[in-house]
Amino acid sequence: MVGNRAFARVIAQVRSDVDGGRTLSEAMEGKGFFTPIVIDATAVGEKSGSLDDMLESIAGFYGQEVDLKIKKLTTLLEPLLLFVIFGGVALLVLAIYLPILNMNSLAL
Repeated sequence: MVGNRAFARVIAQVRSDVDGGRTLSEAMEGKGFFTPIVIDATAVGEKSGSLDDMLESIAGFYGQEVDLKIKKLTTLLEPLLLFVIFGGVALLVLAIYLPILNMNSLAL
């Protein structure tokens, strides 16, 4: 179900570690794909017996973070797109008026 092959390999390693008797948080450590907050929250969820709730709260946190980053990106893209559109309009105006101005200078 994971589209990223590298992440799929890490998940397979974590799964085999868990099958081998390690806890999920122990299996996630040292893989390089999981942030410390995810590993710590998973460990707390395992110890408290509410791993599913903890994973849901982690997913909600990262979902909000992704939404915020997308909002920031679109906010930055709006002025850039305006400059691109302005540049296109300016080129169009120059393409129309430069031949007219050149004709006027030739006529004099």
